[in-house]
Amino acid sequence: EKNGVQAMMKFLRSVLALGLLTACGPDAVKRASEDPWSSKNQSIRSVNESAKTSIAPKVVDGNTVKQSALSLLLDNTESNNSRFRANAIEALRYAPNDLLERVLRLALGDNNRGVRFVAAMMIGEKKLCSLSMLLEPLLLDESESVQAAALYSLYRCGLKVDLNLLAHMLQSGNPELQGNAAMVLGMMGNTSAVHMIRDALKVPQD
Repeated sequence: EKNGVQAMMKFLRSVLALGLLTACGPDAVKRASEDPWSSKNQSIRSVNESAKTSIAPKVVDGNTVKQSALSLLLDNTESNNSRFRANAIEALRYAPNDLLERVLRLALGDNNRGVRFVAAMMIGEKKLCSLSMLLEPLLLDESESVQAAALYSLYRCGLKVDLNLLAHMLQSGNPELQGNAAMVLGMMGNTSAVHMIRDALKVPQD
């Protein structure tokens, strides 16, 4: 009987001790979240901080982008680098015609034949035929490639041109001139030029 009472008392002390520990300490969930090895706190904090610091996406204004692009291209039409000038003119094909016309008026008198070539071609490609009168002096340009471009744009504006001049260019043996003349004839879409281009393939190049 004495042993039974002692066992009961020992059991009650154990239960009491366990109860005190449980009552005084943090609950298991809270304790787990505060353990140094747990990433729960960090995860919750990082999510909350991200929500506070996230930047809402900005709406890009199309007109602003367009004006920036046009400004960049216009600046490059005045570059000291002739390649930049030529490339800028080609990209300006998508610009308003009045702006493009102003650029082309100046570019037709550029000191670089590549720029003059691109400008002369652009008149025909965009059918800016109000500038066709400016092409006539280019029929006597020192560069035959520029002459070919002028012929193309005059043709596109409904004027008659002498295709024999382009045929002569195809027979020149100059790779640049032959290539430009063939391109111009192709863009004209005149099927009578097919045999001239085929004959040009037989001409030795310098």
